[in-house]
Amino acid sequence: MRRHRTGQLLRLITAACLILLASACTANLTSVRDFANTSFDAAQYSQLVVVYVETPTRLKRYEPSSQWPELDRQASQRQAQRQQLLLRHTLVKEYMSALGQLAADGLPIYDNELDELGKALEDAKFADEGEATAFAAVSKLLVTAATDRWRRDKLESLIEQSNAPFQVVVGAMAKTVEQGFTGDAAIERIALDKYYTTLQQEGKDPAGLAALAEWRAFRTNELVTHDQAIRNYVVVLKTIGQGHQKLYETRDQLSKAEVEADIQRYANRLKEAFNAVKGL
Repeated sequence: MRRHRTGQLLRLITAACLILLASACTANLTSVRDFANTSFDAAQYSQLVVVYVETPTRLKRYEPSSQWPELDRQASQRQAQRQQLLLRHTLVKEYMSALGQLAADGLPIYDNELDELGKALEDAKFADEGEATAFAAVSKLLVTAATDRWRRDKLESLIEQSNAPFQVVVGAMAKTVEQGFTGDAAIERIALDKYYTTLQQEGKDPAGLAALAEWRAFRTNELVTHDQAIRNYVVVLKTIGQGHQKLYETRDQLSKAEVEADIQRYANRLKEAFNAVKGL
């Protein structure tokens, strides 16, 4: 009878341990996956790049024809920048996909886009050599993770090896949006105000002036909305960088409840900022 009870007790203890182990494996890293998935979604948002590239062409609406050759030159430069800007988005998206897969103990997907990323990197003209080096380092790490079939036990290694170059890439994205895109929006607002002010001063027809005022208000509101989207997306990019830095600093403690809570705060902050961008 005692042996039977002892055997039952051992089986219960073993079952309980297995349940706890399984629970730990499934419960842990939920916030890491949430952060990675939200970052993945945010990195796919490239509408601001499109607006930035097309700004010189759009400015031709407001500038005299004597300024068009210069605007055409700027438009050509922007088209050359387009690939570089979109490559940053692709790299962050692919990296966050791999991070999320490893956090879920899945295999990073070997997407042909990784090969295309490497080829595109050779053609892209990065303004900063340091960023080009960082970009290549993260890209190479992604290929290694996919081809070597990394799993969750490699998550710490991925975060550790990628953090420094990843921060360079995300930092460059944030700087471009915060300075370049914001500067563009300010230039367009000045050009729009000057253009419509001149038309209204020269106009004589009351109905035409009323229609002009409505259109001016509409275009001004578009620029205000665009400017707010830029500001919100800067927060998105900086939060991605800060969140990954936190992952790096706590990479050997990711299963701890307090670390999970910290990472979840970054994920929630990121969601809030990105929802603000999408809501405009």
